[in-house]
Amino acid sequence: MHSRFIEDRRCKAEGEHLDNPVKTRLTDEEFDRLERHAEKRHGGVLSHTIREFVLLGMDMAEKRQAALVDILDTGQNWDDLQRDITQALMAQIVDQRMTERLAARVVQQQTA
Repeated sequence: MHSRFIEDRRCKAEGEHLDNPVKTRLTDEEFDRLERHAEKRHGGVLSHTIREFVLLGMDMAEKRQAALVDILDTGQNWDDLQRDITQALMAQIVDQRMTERLAARVVQQQTA
């Protein structure tokens, strides 16, 4: 399906970034990974997967921005703060996945 796009779509043509600053381009491999993820988690609905990743990215960006403000206010070490943010985000992802798996097991047991 995606092989008709032969050029490398990871980079925009010169000057295009000025006209289309938020238009993303995925490689075939990246798009296939998104489709597999959507099939596993959202019944094949790709828009739910993309929304999930966008919200996760926005959450991470907000946390990073808040951390940068804290660094400016307190003079805290950047490396330590970056590690703390990453650990908190990973813990959130693990918690979300565990909750989803538990919910799927409960539903599976109820239908069996």
